[in-house]
Amino acid sequence: MLRSLVGSEMCIRDSCYGMPEICPSPFCTSTNINNWALDITKNITYEVVNTLLTELTGLFPDQYIHLGGDEVETYCWTQHPEIMKWLAEHNLTPEGGFGYYFHKVTKMAEALNRHVIGWQEIWDTFGTSLTKGTIIQQWLPNSIALPLNVTNHGYQLIWSDSSVWYLDHLAITWQQMYAAEPCNGLPDANCKLILGGEGAMWGETVDTSDSLQTIFPRAAAIAERLWSPRATAIDNYTPDRLSNLRCLMESRDIPVAPIFNPLARSAPTGPGSCYTQ
Repeated sequence: MLRSLVGSEMCIRDSCYGMPEICPSPFCTSTNINNWALDITKNITYEVVNTLLTELTGLFPDQYIHLGGDEVETYCWTQHPEIMKWLAEHNLTPEGGFGYYFHKVTKMAEALNRHVIGWQEIWDTFGTSLTKGTIIQQWLPNSIALPLNVTNHGYQLIWSDSSVWYLDHLAITWQQMYAAEPCNGLPDANCKLILGGEGAMWGETVDTSDSLQTIFPRAAAIAERLWSPRATAIDNYTPDRLSNLRCLMESRDIPVAPIFNPLARSAPTGPGSCYTQ
């Protein structure tokens, strides 16, 4: 799956520094990256986005492209008189302007024969006005209602509930990650529309010194959950499999955290081999 920077706040901010003509500069002086959004009123904005999508799809043969759509803030639009005038002329609210942009970019991606993925906010905002091939990715925590609602309407979903499958949340144990089931609460017919899941590793609190041991071995618990039958549960052999994986990875000079520590990437509590820590 290819993730596009079209919907990434950090990448949009960087794009605004490099190409201020596609952003609401100089009217927006906010230093909050969540407030930065592209200027949806200019043709050049869509030309740049289409060029980017075309280049990315040429580089990556994936059938899917992620357009983001999460945590979109329209503050900078509200500070820009020309953007607000354009919205008024088109009878759009700022939220409606986001819809205008997202639907237009979706058509660009689909014209490039890509299936569009977006974070769950696009479902919360646009619902069934999204094209039927749009795939929703859940990330907000502890929601059974969203997968049920999405799949009841015939849309596909990727499950990455942040309460259990965000790897940068250090207090979530591999046992909790393993026990999390994307199809929980769903009828079998709805479960068929769950494409899979993602263990997300966000980079705000990691660098090269600790990233791999933050990811592993917990990511392996997510992986086994995803390829296992729905009824699979932790048994007496599950810790052994994770320990064997840890030892194998360490033998290949890949740093992996102990599996028995309650806090991810923390050091072993005492001496011992990789099979017992």
